[in-house]
Amino acid sequence: SASAQDEPRTAAADRAGATATDARLWRRIADFANNLYLFSRPHTMIGTFVSVVSVSALATRYLIAATTADAALIGSCAAATAVALACALLVNVYIVGLNQLCDVDVDRINKP
Repeated sequence: SASAQDEPRTAAADRAGATATDARLWRRIADFANNLYLFSRPHTMIGTFVSVVSVSALATRYLIAATTADAALIGSCAAATAVALACALLVNVYIVGLNQLCDVDVDRINKP
């Protein structure tokens, strides 16, 4: 039978095992995030970000000028801009990733 002295050691061992598991999980998450970062070529997102924000700002400016501006309208424009930006950035990652997968042979020649 287990004694009272064995229980603290078992709990400590469980905590150590959980800590090791947590460390492995965080390492896998960090590795995934790093690979996604490298795969997506983040410098390509700058143009996408600037274009979506600037076009949305122009549309918002003219919409506010044409109507009575209130906080709800500005909030709606900000939310729509955030959604458009998220969609555009995800499409950008898709396009860049597809390009990297399909142009492997071309890149071997052009980028030795």
